[in-house]
Amino acid sequence: MRLLILTTILILNAVALAQNPNNWDTAWVSSFGGPSIEVARDIKETSDKGFIIAGSTSSFGNGNSSFYIVKTDSLGYYQWSKSIGTSNNDVAYSVEISTDGGYFISGFSNWNIQNGYDGFVVKTDNQGNVIWTKNYGGNDWDFIYNSCLMPDGGLLLCGETNNGGNLTDAYIIRTNSVGDTLWTKKMGASGKDCFYSIKQYNNRIYIIGKQFNTAINKTDAAIYKLDFNGNILNQDFFRGNNTDDFEYLDFNFTAGGDILLTGKRQDTLNYHYAIRKIDTLNFNQINYSTSSQNFYFNSITEGNNNDVYTLGNNVGGAGGKSALYFRLNSGLFYMNSANFGGIKDEQGTKIIKTSKGYAFVGSTNSYGNQNNSNDDNFYLVVFNKKDLVNDYFLLINQYIDNLPMVNLKENKINLSHSAVFPNPIAEEFTIRISENIYNGQQIAYKLYNSQGALVQSEEEIIADNILKIKGKNLKAGTYNYSLKINATFISSGKLMVE
Repeated sequence: MRLLILTTILILNAVALAQNPNNWDTAWVSSFGGPSIEVARDIKETSDKGFIIAGSTSSFGNGNSSFYIVKTDSLGYYQWSKSIGTSNNDVAYSVEISTDGGYFISGFSNWNIQNGYDGFVVKTDNQGNVIWTKNYGGNDWDFIYNSCLMPDGGLLLCGETNNGGNLTDAYIIRTNSVGDTLWTKKMGASGKDCFYSIKQYNNRIYIIGKQFNTAINKTDAAIYKLDFNGNILNQDFFRGNNTDDFEYLDFNFTAGGDILLTGKRQDTLNYHYAIRKIDTLNFNQINYSTSSQNFYFNSITEGNNNDVYTLGNNVGGAGGKSALYFRLNSGLFYMNSANFGGIKDEQGTKIIKTSKGYAFVGSTNSYGNQNNSNDDNFYLVVFNKKDLVNDYFLLINQYIDNLPMVNLKENKINLSHSAVFPNPIAEEFTIRISENIYNGQQIAYKLYNSQGALVQSEEEIIADNILKIKGKNLKAGTYNYSLKINATFISSGKLMVE
């Protein structure tokens, strides 16, 4: 164990108005949102070297919060944004880029207030237009905190569930590419257990979080390795002593095939960071670093030259709280660090290595809030350099959204039930809708293959509760259809082609 002495470099907190006075490297800083609260939680680099950012918004929509996704170019300049959700609370935690170039946005929703929260996944095209939605869970509360893409185009989802008989159980869901559940797993003891991050690597599933230790009445940081069917191959529970609660928050793989983990330990007064490097085979520890100071990290990635970067929250920034990133060498020895923030509070949630450098996201109270409000907005910081801790000139852009809500009705609460006859289908088939209120109206029918790609689109007038559809030239496989009237979701279902 190495106790670190933290020194920080405060990034320039002035808004860039004209030229770079010192000829420093440029960091592009962008904020996004409306007059209320936005929180960014995940970011991915897109095929055009831009970024897709996911989180939640309270500025737009009918509910208290909605999914919020923002697409930018490679320098963080705004391209488009979408708010997606129901009439209640919808919170996005993770975004994945699907094999067709669209997006999976994952989180949770209390669309059905009687059952509390369910896991919630939205599939969109590459412009953020909704293709389908799915919810996951039982009669009690269920939350999704992270996701990853599988080789078959489906998803792994992780979080926690209150449907396991304990306080909470750690929860895993595997789906196919159209969101259908393939299997679920619940893990845990008698206390509060949770998974925060999940990845697949070398045909194995790795998942981290916390598990309650009944012997000492504390939580241990937990990591599991599973096969693609969800069977446990290895597990490890970590703690530094018997007086603190531990949990892993994020992890990543090194170029050499080891695992970097960042987490936090909580004593009676404060949170402290804990960073580990372990092997993938037996989870043997290679290096470990911690501190007694009051901050921790939400995200970790390997940088250039096998350096390690972490991003989290520091209570000692210019405005009070700031985003804090660390740079450590491959042995987890401290090299340097910096705070990001202005005259108010910031937090850092996710850092990634990009094709040009690095990018990170979080929430900001210094940049972008409107009408002198005290509410947070998204921020994105882009560094197109190999090292984050040089002196940077901040080029700050503030984007004010004026988005409408995208109202959704999820698959479990469709206004109408629909069924396909025959199924598997013939060259012509019928979709029957249970209610007759749509007779005489024009319905938009869309058909998607198992990879989520649109393969058929028609508009038909419904008569006698049925639609007649031609099914020619469809390859064998499973398909998912959706029905809409004037962009309002009516129903969806599956059909087979033999």
